[in-house]
Amino acid sequence: MPDWAEEEDFEAVIILDYSPEDIFAIQELVKSRETFVALLFGDMYDVIRYHDPRHGFKFFGYLDRNLYSRISALATDRIFREMELTDLRWAAAVLAFSQIAKITFDYASSIYELASWQGGGEAGEEIRRFRVADNSDPRLFIDFALGRTNEIPRTALADVTDENRVDPAEFEKRTNDFRINYIHALKITELSRQPTRGVDKMMTFIDWMANEFMFGSPALLFANRYFSPNRFRRMIKGLSKRDIQNAAWDLTFVQIWRRAALRGLENNRPAILMSGDKAVKDIARRITAESDDELISQLRDVWGRKSREGQHIFNHYSTTSEVALQDPNRRQKVPNYRAQLKMIETLESAVLTVAN
Repeated sequence: MPDWAEEEDFEAVIILDYSPEDIFAIQELVKSRETFVALLFGDMYDVIRYHDPRHGFKFFGYLDRNLYSRISALATDRIFREMELTDLRWAAAVLAFSQIAKITFDYASSIYELASWQGGGEAGEEIRRFRVADNSDPRLFIDFALGRTNEIPRTALADVTDENRVDPAEFEKRTNDFRINYIHALKITELSRQPTRGVDKMMTFIDWMANEFMFGSPALLFANRYFSPNRFRRMIKGLSKRDIQNAAWDLTFVQIWRRAALRGLENNRPAILMSGDKAVKDIARRITAESDDELISQLRDVWGRKSREGQHIFNHYSTTSEVALQDPNRRQKVPNYRAQLKMIETLESAVLTVAN
């Protein structure tokens, strides 16, 4: 990964027209939740570095569903409830930071996820609200983020036209990435109900990916964490269809960011994943492994440093994936679209009926 901090300290005078105290406070608020993941070394929370002309980077921010919605909510005229304010102030800090740092946003899978539940019309409206917020004065969000006000006056927000509006029906289309990740999430949920050890569930999941479906790095890392003794809370919130689809959308979000991040290494357009979800950021950080040694660490350490279970899982994954890679008929063995739909039907029947 490139290191944008390896040059001498940036000492050029940058006039940002914001008080140093405000910029520092916003930086700390964003940093307090370890909001960013990127394929870069260096301090991602120093806004001045983004203005250093020597690196030649143009940054793009990929927001998860919750963060995107919270920023969009800032462009409404509703009164926020007390219980919402902490998360909304954090979202406002992320927005203000990104505006000052000149980070361009990409809604990635967030809008498709919203459309899957509330329809393309609501997704299009959320994009409009987000554009209003993103084009408004950062001072509005600085003041809100730092607790100087509990609301953002609608009259103070930018007036943004609806040009280049996307057909709402486009957002209701399910992506290929989501379908594959949903099958992975269903299988993980099915295995979680078996009365076996977590390590055995993980081994079974690896065998299933190799012999009955396909490998997926986000799903591999998600399952490895989920079946380990160190699972994050609410990775899969329940056994309802929506709960499992939420997990699939998380995997899809990481997958889309990862592709953009790899492209960004080639064209000086770093992609920054922005999220408050611990599991999402954990997967994103672990998916950056660039060598076998790093991958061993990423898979094993979730089970405990130098753990036998983690080493066993890595060895099994390495052997199984290598066999699959060397199989000349591997592509023909991967289920096609119709077969994938049948897999969804079968897995939903096994998993969702338990919840109903």
